[in-house]
Amino acid sequence: ALEWKHVNVNDALADIDLMLLSQLERCHVALTTPSNMPMIMRANYGVGNIASMFGARSFVMPYEMDTLPNVYPMGEAFVRRILDMSAPGMDAGNCPQIFAMAESFAEIREKYPKIARFVRIDHPDAQGPMDNCELIWGSDIFYALYDEQETVHALLRRITDVMTTFLDSWY
Repeated sequence: ALEWKHVNVNDALADIDLMLLSQLERCHVALTTPSNMPMIMRANYGVGNIASMFGARSFVMPYEMDTLPNVYPMGEAFVRRILDMSAPGMDAGNCPQIFAMAESFAEIREKYPKIARFVRIDHPDAQGPMDNCELIWGSDIFYALYDEQETVHALLRRITDVMTTFLDSWY
């Protein structure tokens, strides 16, 4: 076992090397504590990755909380703009950091065969289509499920298409 210095989430969000260290820390914990926790590394930028591609602003938690960020809900008017714009590309939102992290993982796996063999690289958090709708729209989406069914369905289609492109790009 190594003496492992903990990496605060906020520090990892701002520095790709610290993100890598934070993920290796998780593997170290899996190896050194009695648990069934698998050894997994991921580009761990929070639940708002897909929402960020549409322009949802990140909400980074206070440093002392040491937990992943979320996004601010943008509301119905923002949703209507999303439906009128073209789909975001893989250079939008958190994607540049996420795909830079993927390159870093590939380099590590190539350099260290035991990591390649025993550590799984998991996809970034993409949530589900409805989760992303709620992250972008906010809790009023639950009223919209009744009052604005066509708008909710259109948003679900848009988000599902972007999620599919995102995850295809990741894999």
